[in-house]
Amino acid sequence: MTAKNLFIFAGVCLLLFGVPLIISPETMAKTFLIDPTISSGAAATFRGYGIFLTAVAIGQISAMNAGHSKARRGILITIALASVFILINTIYEIVTEVGNAKCWSIVVLDAITGLWSIMLLPKEKTSEA
Repeated sequence: MTAKNLFIFAGVCLLLFGVPLIISPETMAKTFLIDPTISSGAAATFRGYGIFLTAVAIGQISAMNAGHSKARRGILITIALASVFILINTIYEIVTEVGNAKCWSIVVLDAITGLWSIMLLPKEKTSEA
């Protein structure tokens, strides 16, 4: 359970959601939402979020061989915070019947990445150079 493995795992997960959001936000809406009808504005927003997820994934994968540093610790903090807040938001979506049962897969992935990054944070040393 190293930071390198976490960056690869989180990066791949982000790509699995980011790229489809860019290519076909309608398909993602049909997969995860109870009411899959989206406006053109919502589709544009989903594409923008997909671009963001894909960019973060590329950043995480490119940082997988980075040594201990403040930047790598910052990436771990980002993964931890994003995972926890997305986990809360997704559970809220399921409870309020916006998201369907397939959203539990997002909960599981975010729980894994969140716990993993939180476990690595105390062990992460920062270089003072």
